[in-house]
Amino acid sequence: MTRSRGSTRDVRRLMVLCSSVAIIACDGVGAPEASNAPPPGMPTDTAAYNALLAKYPVSSTFHDRKRCAKHWLCLRHTTVRIAAMGTTSSIDPGDAPRDAVPVAQLLNIGDATESYYGLLPQDEASYVLWVNQKPSSTLAEWRIVGTLKSGQKVFGEASDLTYCHKPFGSPGMTDADFESDKVKELGKCNVSEGTTASSTRTSSLSFASIFEWVHHLEAVVLTYARTGGGWIECANGCCT
Repeated sequence: MTRSRGSTRDVRRLMVLCSSVAIIACDGVGAPEASNAPPPGMPTDTAAYNALLAKYPVSSTFHDRKRCAKHWLCLRHTTVRIAAMGTTSSIDPGDAPRDAVPVAQLLNIGDATESYYGLLPQDEASYVLWVNQKPSSTLAEWRIVGTLKSGQKVFGEASDLTYCHKPFGSPGMTDADFESDKVKELGKCNVSEGTTASSTRTSSLSFASIFEWVHHLEAVVLTYARTGGGWIECANGCCT
């Protein structure tokens, strides 16, 4: 029996919807893996690693944020504590440090694995965000580095660090948070993408041009993809 043209369209629409739901359920930067490359200049020897971290004290001011846990459609949450390390306001996304420096500590103080970064609960691992120059560039990138209870290091995927809110004034106070929470506080990013010649937060998701009825679902997907990551107060603005 020949399938009708309308039936074929319905199947395609269902496939798009299912793909969108899957993206909402699992979108993130990828869980840290031992096989990924470490940040450049970051010591992998435990003693040297800890000695370097000690030069960047953890701020006494922290944020406990509710984060999506690895669960279908973010129906479960966990709490992640994020605190700045060192002086984040010295980080310039257009002239990043050549060797990686730590800018934030993250501890999953809940009991479920966090979705965006793949953070394990604190009794299994602790995490630090590191910033460094991108290869063959002065622009900044950052990635998460985890230390498992066994002592093994695991490394996240690198992503661009660029301005989000830029008041063009003096650097603010050192701080680290999650972009989704800062967007609630400060509003949407007021700096256009590419301000530091970066491709940050570029998304390949564009179902709206294909099917009108998935506009809203796509908006949900894109919002999560753009605001799921970290945020720091950096030189003359704040960065994600």
